[in-house]
Amino acid sequence: MRTIMLAVLALTLAACGVSKDVVAAKDADLLKYQKMYGDEAAKAKALEAKVADQDAQLAATQASLKSAADEKAAAEAKASQLAVSNAQREKLAQSLEKQIREGQVEISELRGKMTVKLKDKVLFASGSAALGKEGRKALDAVAEAFKDLR
Repeated sequence: MRTIMLAVLALTLAACGVSKDVVAAKDADLLKYQKMYGDEAAKAKALEAKVADQDAQLAATQASLKSAADEKAAAEAKASQLAVSNAQREKLAQSLEKQIREGQVEISELRGKMTVKLKDKVLFASGSAALGKEGRKALDAVAEAFKDLR
């Protein structure tokens, strides 16, 4: 009796159950989809790494751009300062043109500093410590030229 029950049970399970072929096909599909998921996950990880590299490269480029902009601003400020200095020198030279032509005054520039030199022979007579008439005129001309520079 027991064998009969087992046989009936086996037939019932066999009739109600899924065939081995269907289970094998589902297992094959499962493996295929698991492999596809693994492949796509690896692609996503590679793309995330590429995005991180691109972000780092962008940050470096932005830092380089900021540095270049700062250098440009400094160079423009220096150029502006030099233009003002040159304009002042030209204005001073124009104001003292007569004295420069006569050799009484020299204008020079060294390391961004403008120097006006008055010849001692113009300022003082030979052997004298008193300011001469020509020296007074030359000093007055230089003083007037400096007033206009402000």
